[in-house]
Amino acid sequence: MRALPETLATAQQSTSVKALFKLVLTYNSTTYTYTKTRILDIEEKENGPLQSLKITLSNSDKALTDLDFKGYQGVLHNGIVTSRGEEYDACAPMWVISQQFNSDPSKLECTLFLEGICNLMQMDAASEAYQPDSEDETSVKTLVDAIIEATIDCFDHCTAYDVVWEVGYDDLADTYTPKDAFRIYVGNNRLSAINRLLDYTKNVAVAKADGKIHIFQPTTSGSTYDYEYSLESGHPFFAKALRNTLVIPNYIKVQSREDDDPSYSGTATNATSFALLPKAEYKQTYLASNAQGAAIAAAILAKAEMWCEAGSANVPMNVGAEVYDYVKVTDEREDDYRVGNIGRLVRHVNLEKNERRMTFTFGDWQNVRKVLESWNITADDIENYFSRLYVKDLYAENIYLDDIIDGPDNYQRVLSVALNASGMVLLDQVVEGTFGRVKKASLSAAGLVLLDQVVEGTYGLVKTTQIQAGFILLSKTVKDGKWHEESGVVIDATYGIALYGGEGINAFRTFATAEDYEAGTPVQVYIGTDGKLYAGAGNIRLDSNGISLTDEMLYFYRDSFSNYVGKIYAYHITEDVLAIESDGIINIYADSDIILNGQDIVLAPVSGYVLPDIDDTTRLGSTSKQFYGGYFKSRLKIPVGTDMYD
Repeated sequence: MRALPETLATAQQSTSVKALFKLVLTYNSTTYTYTKTRILDIEEKENGPLQSLKITLSNSDKALTDLDFKGYQGVLHNGIVTSRGEEYDACAPMWVISQQFNSDPSKLECTLFLEGICNLMQMDAASEAYQPDSEDETSVKTLVDAIIEATIDCFDHCTAYDVVWEVGYDDLADTYTPKDAFRIYVGNNRLSAINRLLDYTKNVAVAKADGKIHIFQPTTSGSTYDYEYSLESGHPFFAKALRNTLVIPNYIKVQSREDDDPSYSGTATNATSFALLPKAEYKQTYLASNAQGAAIAAAILAKAEMWCEAGSANVPMNVGAEVYDYVKVTDEREDDYRVGNIGRLVRHVNLEKNERRMTFTFGDWQNVRKVLESWNITADDIENYFSRLYVKDLYAENIYLDDIIDGPDNYQRVLSVALNASGMVLLDQVVEGTFGRVKKASLSAAGLVLLDQVVEGTYGLVKTTQIQAGFILLSKTVKDGKWHEESGVVIDATYGIALYGGEGINAFRTFATAEDYEAGTPVQVYIGTDGKLYAGAGNIRLDSNGISLTDEMLYFYRDSFSNYVGKIYAYHITEDVLAIESDGIINIYADSDIILNGQDIVLAPVSGYVLPDIDDTTRLGSTSKQFYGGYFKSRLKIPVGTDMYD
């Protein structure tokens, strides 16, 4: 129950009430305010956390015709003229989802349809999965805050709202960590995720006038009420209908999941209903202790007790009433009363008929049967849907099947499959589909073993294949003698590796980089279609005639490429010349004669001398190989004392 000023609370209990209504529409800095002078009809609904508003405005002067209110925030204010003047109480903010113009011969109207914060969160879908592991330590409270404040990844694309945990909330939200028992899958709605978390506790959530989500533990017992309605005094009621209902389920057991070790459990019971008609409900989740299991069971039972309250009341407007209020209705005519929590309330105002009333029901805000019936789905439909369930994409942690029906012939089921700690074994008695059965295959921790008795497929078998660390040995007996022949590369069991090219195609090429290969240039080394090996962009050639160099040199180094000695090269400045050049001494050794053949042999020493290797031992010519003559420009010098012969 929203706290009301004393003057407003007293005035609304009067037999004569001067009602006030005001709608404030806001978008950024633009604001429109409409009061009783334009408001014709109001229907405000609260159903658990869901809130909606349908309000009809007069448009007889066509002032609203060109206004588009979609996306505007709307706040409805219910008020009364009190001793202090006009006093209002604001409802929770809602947003205009749609706008409708009605026209008939007698009037023009504009109707706005607004939805509350929780309604909008119900429209938010998770963009990705949230799947914590069994070691996760995130509490219910932390998860709820992250979802509402849009800080969790799967809802971070949504509008963020503030959260208020009111004094006295069930602190099980602080201590309970659902771990991997709570998950969000792609497409799950945001409000559902919040409710699933709060279901572990006695807490509920509702949006209030401050625009924040308030989370609190409703009062469900005792003699202190949020509000009272009576025929004799205080706030009256026009009519009421009360029904005594069993609490169902009336026995709750919360237990650890099957594989959890250690395992815990806890229970809660409504003794009165259980004694009359026992109906149990079982829930598996992560538990840290038996006490925690009992606390969660008590929370589930507490909400079941609130939901089971049946009955309704039709009362004058209570501007401060909220869902989950703990109220008492006393009927002196029947000398009875009913206590319970409001699960659903509707405020309806029709100014043309001067009607201003409120109806509410106890509990029942999450009655699944009524929700499904509102969708034209009956309980029988549910049974039929789940007995033959059709889905496009199925996400499940575990699937247990008693039987499976064959699909189309090419997808026949696998019959007699054993899966145990030793691995998976496909047995002999299977139905063979289009792709044939797997015969005597063993899949275990050691790997997959294909046995000898297998059916040969289109491409044959790999027979006697040995695969060891470091190499693969293929049998010497190979079909057609060839292992591979594609794009000029042949691997032959008999002839080894062969390369060939087509017309104008080089069979062997090397490149420095992948980019050069893609461009096709420059080629480092290649074998031409003429059978010659080329290097140096084709300037070096190796063939049956030897090694050929074009405009290139033979470079010589002593012991590394940094110690240059000399080179042999060709040049043709005035005539073709083969040159031998050295930075040191050029020695030519032979065990026999060294013969220089040429038209002219030119000796051109830089220092001016042609010298023998060893002084006073080398002769020029011999008795059998004599020079015919000698030409000297100046003189022939023979040292004194040296013999001379004819």
